[in-house]
Amino acid sequence: ATLVGDGRERANLVTLSDDMNTPGSVRFTGPLPHEEALRILPEFHVGVVPHLASDHSDTTVANKLFDYMAAGLAVVVSSAKPHARIVRESVCGEVASSGDFRATALAIERLLDDEYRYRCAISGWNAVSTTYLWERDVERLEDSLRAAGVDPESVDTVVCTHLHFDHAGGATRREPDGAIVPAFSQIGRAHV
Repeated sequence: ATLVGDGRERANLVTLSDDMNTPGSVRFTGPLPHEEALRILPEFHVGVVPHLASDHSDTTVANKLFDYMAAGLAVVVSSAKPHARIVRESVCGEVASSGDFRATALAIERLLDDEYRYRCAISGWNAVSTTYLWERDVERLEDSLRAAGVDPESVDTVVCTHLHFDHAGGATRREPDGAIVPAFSQIGRAHV
């Protein structure tokens, strides 16, 4: 097993690994630059997003969920609402009750089945290739504006309080040449 990152539980996990007399079976990388973490994802079988359900985690999506899916990993998430919804709708892994570490371990164990894990990984990759991408966010945002009686071409100001993927989706679009541009052509000013 490889654990990427750091946090208040790292020392406890290192001690637990040592106490289990399994030297070398768990690799702790510590914090890695995002690009390095993305580069090594295909080495793994399962990505885990064990966020505890809370007011915050029930209204946001961790980017790492989409990173795991795009890398072709099956995923295990907690029952935090958006993560659970995405995994269930995409059929890309397992959902474990928030804070139930035994349930999380059992979910990971179920994904040790190669055939099941492969089906979940393919489903997750398909979902990020067709549903969870900028272009779809732009479409959904424009459709929502039209449903509210607003012509997307008339939007001339957009205020983004912060640029987390799950909050700013739809504010930009990718041009055919790969350039990233504002989704609204009439933008005269922006506040970030």
